[in-house]
Amino acid sequence: MLPEWIKSGFGDGAPDPDEGLTTEEIGTGLIIHGNGKFRFLSHFVNRSGDALYKIHGSPTAHFLMCGGEGEGTGFFINSDDSKKMKLVMVSNSYHTHGEAYTVSKTSQGDVIHLINCKNYGSAPVSHILRGRGHLVMQQEYRGATHKTTLQLEDKSTAVVEGGFFDSNTSSSRIQASNSSRAFIAGAMTKLSNWTFEGNVKAEAVCPNKIKRDL
Repeated sequence: MLPEWIKSGFGDGAPDPDEGLTTEEIGTGLIIHGNGKFRFLSHFVNRSGDALYKIHGSPTAHFLMCGGEGEGTGFFINSDDSKKMKLVMVSNSYHTHGEAYTVSKTSQGDVIHLINCKNYGSAPVSHILRGRGHLVMQQEYRGATHKTTLQLEDKSTAVVEGGFFDSNTSSSRIQASNSSRAFIAGAMTKLSNWTFEGNVKAEAVCPNKIKRDL
């Protein structure tokens, strides 16, 4: 389990107040720099502070059957450069409490692909994508507190192919800016209330009540 802690103690991913440690002092689980190729298999990031992962650059990275819990963001990605980044996450499970599960600054050609992942915790947003990158979500499980499934900004794009929600979830929103685009296909869930804002196209969505705010 990573990282290694100076003091023990754990409570819902947050710093234990008895330890006197702040989120910044606990720090990041894993930091990835550069444009190389990486593969992470079956590890667990235990109780990170500001982020489970920080990625700076445009690597090709695969995260396979990994997990983690932390007070901050799950993935903080800064790939706003001239190179192409590709991140693939398969069957991962993360319990995070920060701004979102993934917060990304991307450039043209960057791709984030999530397959059969589980994302829960108290973060209000599942994914925030900024810049010109592309996000693909396939059969992702999302927690009850994620009132916004997807937040696209700038000229980013996304495809959502299926998805499941915690049984306590009452509604969910997908939001795209005027220059972003989102396509939703076959969003299988018990939810009865979706809100789509901006440039969002939905097809074969199972819920019987969809509210669209333009």
